[in-house]
Amino acid sequence: MSLSHKRKLRLIFTFVCLSFLFSFLIIRYLSEKTESEVSRDYSNYKSVLESLRTLPYLTWCEIDEEDVDKVGVTKYKPEKSFGGVNLYYTENKPGGYFFDMNGNILHRFIDKRKQAGNWQIIKPYKDNDFLVLIQRKSLFMINWDSNIKWELKGTFHHDVAVAENGDIYVLTNRKAEVKSLSPTEPIRDDFLVILTEDGKIKKYIPFIKMFLQDQKLLELALKQKEKRYDFGKDAWDIFHTNSIEIIDRDIFLDGKRLFKKGDVLFSVRHQNLIIVVDIEEEKIIWSWGQEELDFAHHATLLDNGNILVFDNGFHEGYSRVLEINPGNGEIVWEYRTKPAGDFFSATRGSAQRLGNGNTLIAESDKGRVFEITSDGEVVWEFYNPEIQIRKKQKNRRATIYRMMRIADPERYPGLKQ
Repeated sequence: MSLSHKRKLRLIFTFVCLSFLFSFLIIRYLSEKTESEVSRDYSNYKSVLESLRTLPYLTWCEIDEEDVDKVGVTKYKPEKSFGGVNLYYTENKPGGYFFDMNGNILHRFIDKRKQAGNWQIIKPYKDNDFLVLIQRKSLFMINWDSNIKWELKGTFHHDVAVAENGDIYVLTNRKAEVKSLSPTEPIRDDFLVILTEDGKIKKYIPFIKMFLQDQKLLELALKQKEKRYDFGKDAWDIFHTNSIEIIDRDIFLDGKRLFKKGDVLFSVRHQNLIIVVDIEEEKIIWSWGQEELDFAHHATLLDNGNILVFDNGFHEGYSRVLEINPGNGEIVWEYRTKPAGDFFSATRGSAQRLGNGNTLIAESDKGRVFEITSDGEVVWEFYNPEIQIRKKQKNRRATIYRMMRIADPERYPGLKQ
């Protein structure tokens, strides 16, 4: 066979391959367009192009047809709600927004990296900088204009907190062999990682070490009947810690100090616990929830010294928000609906106590955030406008992991623009 004939065959083969590839891309585009072309654009929150770009990475919840028109701010009672601006980030794509109480977008963050990922957390840092967490991929810091100052790769997950001195507290995990706790399989051990302002690692604190030191909690873990593998089947996800709150002052009860400034409050989902850890001693000094919580999220310390937590009710089928007196473990306030199942997020969820005593709640799995008074009246409500209309299946709405109400918007001069 001549050399020129071989070249012709190679050219024909290349042309055929390119034709197949081009046809595949066209078919894929049209199949995506069939579903996305009926997507709706609500008040500049999205565009068809953004929907197409993020389609493979979306996190959705099914919604009924009658709820499709619930988008953006659907309820607002200014005389009863707590003013401020809202920091919003949806789980189906990178980026986030500041928007006012009426739903008007004031500022937008974008992901300027070559390979963008879905943003799980945006946490205000200082000097108009923000921390961004992408689940089990990276943690990075951006400025007001979304320029990246540094990025750290790793299996970071669920939450990040900022200490008074600028240190950054974040969760990570890895597979570990702990025969005394799990003789037949490895576990997924959570770690608290403390970073410097520029993203350098200062300290690791493993959760398994702290639990092995606490005989009561260890016995409860050994009696655990349900095993979860939420981060992969290669290891038992025994802890699944999902929130961090740095205690910013000493907390006293009956004249005795219960917690000191610098201790850290965690929610440990798969142990149905909220715990407080002495970071210097690397020791659990307080715990609550084994008989009450059901895969809870987002434990926070309130101004009155009580603890607020979003109790998902994963197995019960209804959610609650609880305020707990850490001194005696008493539930002093509770929010749930009647019927109970009307308020339910099996996963995720958050609750923020506002300055006027109201509570901002993220019913994450419904893509809904709402503000209630102390007696449970809904005075503000927001539905994620990221909606996908589907012809042969239920419509879907993107979930919302958390939303934060910013009480001091003057801290961000850019909002005035």
